[in-house]
Amino acid sequence: MRRSARPSAALTADRWGRKPTIIGASLISVALGILYPVISDPILLPAVGFALTVPIYVLVALLFGIYIPELFPTEVRLRASGLVNTLARGATFVTPFLVVSLFESRGVAGVMALMIGLLVVQIITVWALGIEPRHRSLEELKAEETAAPVLKEAS
Repeated sequence: MRRSARPSAALTADRWGRKPTIIGASLISVALGILYPVISDPILLPAVGFALTVPIYVLVALLFGIYIPELFPTEVRLRASGLVNTLARGATFVTPFLVVSLFESRGVAGVMALMIGLLVVQIITVWALGIEPRHRSLEELKAEETAAPVLKEAS
């Protein structure tokens, strides 16, 4: 799965754009996350579970490998990406404890509800605040960033 998900994440991000790919993979994950807890068929359950992991892995590969580094200017890109990745690793340290606690109290549906809630927050955040760096140089993004306050002040 690792070898096929990374290139497919990069290809879809290059073809459709970073924001649409992130939002699309998140929406697919939400739909499958809603479906997963209500399935009882022993053949269908692992198939839907596997289908759920694919867009999640696309998100991981796309966010960590492509989108997050593109958010920062060259002079701080490595440092800023490292900080973001460190915070994400910290979240992965806490997540198993939260998932076990949720599973004990609410079952699979509770765990899926948390995942869906976080994905909805991600969708809204990327849609409202995210930039689309596809086919644009850092210079273009920087010029757009510095021009935006000037345009707002002139209005």
